[in-house]
Amino acid sequence: MPPVLFPLLSILVFLATILALGFIAVLWYIFWRPLARTRQDLVVDDLSAPVEIVRDRWGVPHIYAQTARDAFLAQGYVHAQDRLFQLEYSRLLARGTLAEALGPAALEADRWSRVIGFWRAAERDVAALAPDDRAALAAYTAGINAFLEANQLRKPAEFTIIGHTPRPWRIQDTVGILKVLGWALSMNWEGELVRMQLIQRLGPERAAELDPALQYGDAAQDNAALLDPAAHEAAGQLMAAYREVAGWFGNAPSAGSNNWVVGPQRGAGRQPLLANDPHLTVSIPTLWYENHLEAADGSLQVTGATFAGIPGVVSGHNADIAWGITAGRADTQDLYVEKRHPDDATSFRAGDQWLPAVVLQERFTVRGQAEPVVEDVVITRHGPLVNSLIPADERSSLPPLALRWSGHEAGA
Repeated sequence: MPPVLFPLLSILVFLATILALGFIAVLWYIFWRPLARTRQDLVVDDLSAPVEIVRDRWGVPHIYAQTARDAFLAQGYVHAQDRLFQLEYSRLLARGTLAEALGPAALEADRWSRVIGFWRAAERDVAALAPDDRAALAAYTAGINAFLEANQLRKPAEFTIIGHTPRPWRIQDTVGILKVLGWALSMNWEGELVRMQLIQRLGPERAAELDPALQYGDAAQDNAALLDPAAHEAAGQLMAAYREVAGWFGNAPSAGSNNWVVGPQRGAGRQPLLANDPHLTVSIPTLWYENHLEAADGSLQVTGATFAGIPGVVSGHNADIAWGITAGRADTQDLYVEKRHPDDATSFRAGDQWLPAVVLQERFTVRGQAEPVVEDVVITRHGPLVNSLIPADERSSLPPLALRWSGHEAGA
């Protein structure tokens, strides 16, 4: 090798080494450094007594506390430790503020969230909470915030990648997540649209032969409204618009669930066996979070699965009983064709009178845009008008369509 090339080669090797080390350092900073530290002693002022969290070989946390409150606080901590970005995504979706973190791509999901009113419903529910429920949610919230406070410089990689910093958790965030889950699991308006189409094409009598539900209750009385071509078109346009954003809310194209019990005389053991099989959208990470909570004072001893962001156990067992959940497929949503006052766009017919609607101004902050997007949400006695969620070129001739959902009612 010519002598003049040796120094040049040495410099190139040195620079390549520096670049490689820098690349490794970046990977460490973004991906490895934020990984949860599960073997450590922590001081959390809100705890009334020491809590021990033991993770088994599958990473499932077993929480041993003196009181149920301390157990829920520790549960909030480990949920944030393992699923912080999932928690943040879920609460931003419930708040209708995803676009603040993710930009214009998430704006349509935010518009649906604000119009449906997950956050408004969550605030109503929080105001009506029973004392025990409020205490459990407050403890869980304190646990999430304890993790945020102790790990301000160790956030998961997703936060570094998108440049987003989570704000302190609130009780409303947990209830808002429950509202979104309730919405995702109760999409019966699609079934009502199918019934509407059946009546439109076959007439009430023949449609009732295919769907017995049309023979009873309100469905039998409202067939005339279902035959309204304008209502039919509006509902179809709304469903088409929702399919464009359904993925943000975790709606599966086809979902269901089942559970059953095997009696002790039919199983290998001497106890009955509960099998619970909820069918939810496949996601990474999953919606479910397995954990075990135990309070030494006897107030809590439960193991099983909950949703990330929700305290307690949704499906599991204690020392005496087991329980599970399924999608009930109950009628929780109705679409109403409203009659607008000819001289007042915010008043609607209610029997022989006109009632004013509530008009809320919603401001959407969108990452990368200097000015917020401002829209009005109109809420009638039945619920919010959803016409604004249909593309503008398709909604001009449609009647006002209001959505009534059981999730709007406090405590539902």
